[in-house]
Parts: sequence; structure tokens; C-alpha cells
Amino acid sequence: MSNKLMKSPIPIADFDISYSEGDGPVYSMPPEVFVDKEFYEFEMNAVWAHEWFCVGHASDIPKSGDYYTIEVGEDPLIVIRDRTGSVNVLSNVCQHRGMILLEGRGNTRRISCPLHAWVYNINGELTSAPGLTDADEKVESFNIKDVCLPKIRTEVWQGFVFITFDEDLPPLSDRLGNLGDQLGNYKIDELRASVPLKMEAFDWNWKIFNDECYHCSYLHGGSWGEMYPLCLNSTDEMVKFNDIENGLVSYNLISQH
Repeated sequence: MSNKLMKSPIPIADFDISYSEGDGPVYSMPPEVFVDKEFYEFEMNAVWAHEWFCVGHASDIPKSGDYYTIEVGEDPLIVIRDRTGSVNVLSNVCQHRGMILLEGRGNTRRISCPLHAWVYNINGELTSAPGLTDADEKVESFNIKDVCLPKIRTEVWQGFVFITFDEDLPPLSDRLGNLGDQLGNYKIDELRASVPLKMEAFDWNWKIFNDECYHCSYLHGGSWGEMYPLCLNSTDEMVKFNDIENGLVSYNLISQH
């Protein structure tokens, strides 16, 4: 079930100062967005609980049982290919005592909890629980079919694996339909990475890192920055690949060289 949307503790109008239509300077967002716990909870709900996220590429797990682990927001997850060839994304938390089940990447025929040896198949269904499902010690009140690893809503688009925690969100394939047509000539669903994608965590706030190319002419002025002259009269919304109504925004980086 999808989480109910929360109201921002900071008035939305306070964010106007951090956005420009190309006719003036842009200033930092309200400081509370970086340090306030209440805004953090709002942000986790509004962003991570109600949007599609790319969590890797299907070619990184080509065989049945191939998997890798990842965290999205505050949720540890397993991205795994099942025996039918489908890519599933499962909670990486045992339903018994909350232990992390798998780490890193690899191939497995089953998912076993390191604490009490509860065993799940690669579809996330519980198959055995010592002391509860053993023939000589079976607990009649325990129904093994009632237990499974929560499965996260998943779509594979052009080879990329996307997930959302919002069951009511429109299908990703609908939102990206126009973009898929625009990128058709590149055949990106056939591309393969030379090495598997590795997600890394960094100890800084993502809102500080996220920036437009206002800095390019200065920070990168001695290298590639001069190839992309700063244009204050245009905005990212003018890029032909954008679909603002569907939340698709990209940079208009066109080199003069």
C-alpha cells in the first residue's frame, strides 16, 4: 500500500528564490531543507515513496539466480532474476527478526537468513523455517504460505530496472513513451556495460551536489568548461527531450566545438 503524501513543513513559495526563469540570479534553498528533521521526513515521503527510480540494468543479472543488493531511500533491497527470466526487486529483510539477508552481488538458488536459517526461494516465498515447518516439529498454527519477502513494484524499460513504492503511480512505460521513440535509434536496450554498475554511498547531502551548469565556466574553465558557454537566456525546460508534464527534465548541453 502506498504511503500517504505529507505536507511540506516549509511553505512551497519559500523555494522560489532557488529557481530562475533565466532573468535573474538563483540563491540557495532555505537552510532548513538541509538540516531539519521534519523536512527530512517529508522529503523521504514525497520523493522516495512516490516516484520511479532506476536501480540498475537488467544485463547485470543475466542468469537465473543472479542478484545484487542496493538501498533505495532507507530500504535495503535485492534485485534478482527468477527462473522465468523476470527481474524482481525484493525486500532484503528477513520477515522473522529483521536481519539483512544478502550482501553484495552473486548467484543463488535460495535466500537464507544468516540468523535463524529461514529460507526463501528467489521469488521471495518462504520455503522453510526450522522448528516451525519441520515434519517432526511442525507448528500447525504457522502457515508458511502467509510469509514472503515484500515485492517492490518493478518495470524494466529499455534494459534499465526501475522501481517505485507507490502502487498508484502511472506506469513508467507510459511516462517514458515519447522518450523511448526519441532514443529509438540508439537501441539502448541492446547495450551492455563493460562492468556491472556499482552503487556507492557518499557522505554529503544530495541537494548540495545537485546543480545546473552555472559553475561550468568557472570550476571547469581550464578544461572542458569553455566548450559549453553559459547561456542565461535559456532554461532546462527548453530541451527537446523534456516532457515537463511527465517530470522529465534534462540539461541542454550542446558543445560549440
